[in-house]
Amino acid sequence: MEIFSPKRLDFYQDVRVEELHSLLKSLYKTSGTPFKAREKFSDLSLSVISRLVLGRNYTLESEKSKGVYTPHEFKKILDELFVLNGVLEIGDWIPWLSYFDLQGNIKKMKAVAKKVDRFIEHELEEHDARRNGVKNYVAKDMMDILLQLSDDPSLDVEFGRTGVKALTLDLIAGGTESTAVTAEWALAELLKKPEETMRLHNVSPLLVPRVAREDVQISGYDIPKGLKIIQSSVANLLHGFHWKLPRGMMKEELDMEEIFALSTPKKNPLVAVAEPRLPPHLYSV
Repeated sequence: MEIFSPKRLDFYQDVRVEELHSLLKSLYKTSGTPFKAREKFSDLSLSVISRLVLGRNYTLESEKSKGVYTPHEFKKILDELFVLNGVLEIGDWIPWLSYFDLQGNIKKMKAVAKKVDRFIEHELEEHDARRNGVKNYVAKDMMDILLQLSDDPSLDVEFGRTGVKALTLDLIAGGTESTAVTAEWALAELLKKPEETMRLHNVSPLLVPRVAREDVQISGYDIPKGLKIIQSSVANLLHGFHWKLPRGMMKEELDMEEIFALSTPKKNPLVAVAEPRLPPHLYSV
């Protein structure tokens, strides 16, 4: 598919590198100060995916005047979406009770759905306005590509505006929560039991495996077509710092309880302290 082609992913590499450097710089500037790990990792994931999909960074306060929601409101909507996707709804088990909405979840889902639709519709209108009247328009982000596909009469399957909205939501939701939760669990396990991470906390067991679509060489290694690939960006996030628990806290006190949502996050956010272990210039400061 066009949006996931090797050429397209290479085109977006600068975005991923820029946002990772921004995180490292932020951690360096606040070194020695306790912070909530999931918030940092979530901001990284959302900044990357929003730039790739929508063409703008939805974690920056400078973007608040350009969208229908402020960055804080947008992240809150996504949090609601993730929780409601994993909530235990009695109507799923006893269908006739769905009508009564005894837990109030259906009402909440409808409210979140309206907010999400308003957000994506606003983005679609902006992208349409940018494309209209421009001959041979070159797609700048994934939403541009999806809109071009929806206009393509040669597609075997009709791909309308609803399809663009659905795939946009999938890209944003799937590209933020699982990455942030995995990184938080990894850091928690490194602080508590360094030898464990992915075995204990497979945050999303239903994720589609990544398969190499063509023969490729990465850092001198030959990756054959068809090989299933598991990438871990966690090491890149954690390598540049010594990680500690807040002063006075023992690793035995670290809460490892989890909850069930769209993924499986920690019940209580991890609070950690990062201390630089590399020369300052490597943090782009």
